[in-house]
Amino acid sequence: MTFTENEIQILQRVHYLVTLNCRQQIFLLELASMFQISERTLTKRFKQMYHKTIYHHRLENCMQRAKEMLESGESIKAVALAMGYKTSGNFSRAYKKIFFVLPSTHQPH
Repeated sequence: MTFTENEIQILQRVHYLVTLNCRQQIFLLELASMFQISERTLTKRFKQMYHKTIYHHRLENCMQRAKEMLESGESIKAVALAMGYKTSGNFSRAYKKIFFVLPSTHQPH
């Protein structure tokens, strides 16, 4: 699959935006209109370029940051809030989707 220079620039900017801030929810419709591209084209081309969906890429990136915060001694509740989750339970479920373990596993003992 080949990409035009414009597509590469758009996808790189989308990649940057979704990894920039874990706390703020970013919606596909917003991204698509920001770059004047359809949602379908954006999601399809992003997956072709990065081999994962925008959602999964964002989740992996945010959970990696969360893991680093936990390993440095932050509480699960503080990390959950920093990642934009309203409850520790929702954060724990998302964390387990990526790492297959509970967040407490990555806290220093």
